[in-house]
Amino acid sequence: RPLAVADHESLKEWPQARALLEAAISQSSAIHQRSHEVDDARSVVSALSALQDFLARHGTADERKAFSLREAAILDGLIADQPDEIPFVEARASVAADIAGATPADQASPQTIASLDEVADLAGRAADKDYRLRANLRIWQARLLALAGQFGKNGAADAASTDRLRRAEAALQQAVGDPEIK
Repeated sequence: RPLAVADHESLKEWPQARALLEAAISQSSAIHQRSHEVDDARSVVSALSALQDFLARHGTADERKAFSLREAAILDGLIADQPDEIPFVEARASVAADIAGATPADQASPQTIASLDEVADLAGRAADKDYRLRANLRIWQARLLALAGQFGKNGAADAASTDRLRRAEAALQQAVGDPEIK
């Protein structure tokens, strides 16, 4: 029988395990590009998550950041193709936070801040669509806005950063005050 990812991982054959995970992403992406079915998009997200988990255990910081940037682009495409799949938005928010977490505050580019703002807004819009994930998405929205506020501030209290932090606080209040989670 062919070796599975877990077999390669237990044998400490990291390149072979990673190659299988990369193949899973490529194959599931190709299938989704042909079908545009939501189940196929979910397979792509599952494959992305598997490689992300693998890199968390065995990858370098640079490998994790490079993969997070690639994962963000793939998730953006899936969200554009499947806008009602709220878990994809949650996955995208997690990736945005990972990218921000790997970026020193003094090295955050305007593009990084803009991306955090965009994904925070996306999480906020998605929160209004799905009551089951509303609180989680509001918390992601708050976290991303707070990160963008910290990056934007970078030592100086500017109006945009203050507004982001105010909006982060409001998103948290909405999450805490959500009657669906009580």
